[in-house]
This record gives sequence, structure tokens and C-alpha cells, in this order.
Amino acid sequence: LPRLRSLHVVSDVLDCANFLNHISFPPNTQLCVSGRTERGTPELIHIFSEHLARSPPLLSAHVSPFSFAQVVIKGWRVPEPTPDAGDTPDAKLSLDASSYSFSLQHMCDAGFLARVGRLTIETKSVPSPWEWPALFARMPALRQLALTGHPDDTLLRALVETQGAGEGTSPTAAGDPGPPIPALAEIVLDRVHFDCIHENPEQEY
Repeated sequence: LPRLRSLHVVSDVLDCANFLNHISFPPNTQLCVSGRTERGTPELIHIFSEHLARSPPLLSAHVSPFSFAQVVIKGWRVPEPTPDAGDTPDAKLSLDASSYSFSLQHMCDAGFLARVGRLTIETKSVPSPWEWPALFARMPALRQLALTGHPDDTLLRALVETQGAGEGTSPTAAGDPGPPIPALAEIVLDRVHFDCIHENPEQEY
């Protein structure tokens, strides 16, 4: 489809994956995929990522859950999309899964967030914690992190604790591993609630 400018696919996850696996289109095509059901989520993310790998990299992204079992990620090929660009991302992937942290983990493994410098996440309180260290380890270019909602307390530990030396880390002169997000320069917290250590669940800070 050499002249295709925009592609929107809505179906069961496996059907979306099979369809995308049998077509080709220009690198700058807007790609929006909405996959229902859980089975085949890793396969769809892999194929979605392969298409994005042929395009200019995503430089900013927005992750928003609509429920405990759905995640929607939008990506733009510009560092700071304009306010009216929210409805017209360069790439969009909507998934139903057992938890949105599960889907996000597979997205990070796929690598299409590796060049993202600006990430906004809307969080919900979920039974299983987010894999923040794994997320940050796969986003070495992250410069600005914006959060709203109710992240679990592992976020704070992931931000301040150093990780083992690896991709995206810079050892210090003393030989200690560098911070997990070496380029991070700005954190924006908007209406964020962290669980309090007190027994009263209404006490939050």
C-alpha cells in the first residue's frame, strides 16, 4: 500500500496481528491498532514494533489505562507534541490484557519506546505492582517523566536506587553503577497519590 497515509485496525488481538503481518505501507503512515481480548498480546506488540522500526523513532509517548485491564499508548515522532495533537498520534496501540502493566512490559521489551525522551503515564492502583525498574532500564533517552494518578510505592525506589551496570547506565568514577535513567532531568507529578505507611488508608501524601 505505497500511498497509505493512515491505518486504523480494530479487531481481536490475533486478527490484528495476522493482518499487520501480511501488509506493508510507507514508514510515515499513521498506525492505530485496537486489539480486543488477551490472547496473542505479545505477538501483536512484536509485529506493531516491527512496523514502527521502519519509521522515524517515537520521541514522546503517553500511556493511559481506561480500566484495570486495558492500556492505551500513544506515540509521536516529535519531542513535544502540541496540545491538539493528542487525538492524532503517529502511532497508537490499545490492548486488553490481564493488567496494563503486563502490556506495558511487553511494549518495553519490543523496544519502540527506546528513543522516547518525554513520557506521560496515567496510573491506577492495581493488585500487582508496576515493573518500574524494567521500564526505566529500557528507556535510556528519557528526559522528562510526567505522572498522574496512583502509582505504587515501588516507583520511588526505582527512581532513587541505582541499578546494575548495563545499557543506559554510566558508571561513576568510583566504579558504582550510575542512575537507572541517566538523562532524566525533569519529573512532573500532577494529582499523584502515594500510599501512606500509616494504617489509615485515607492518609496519603
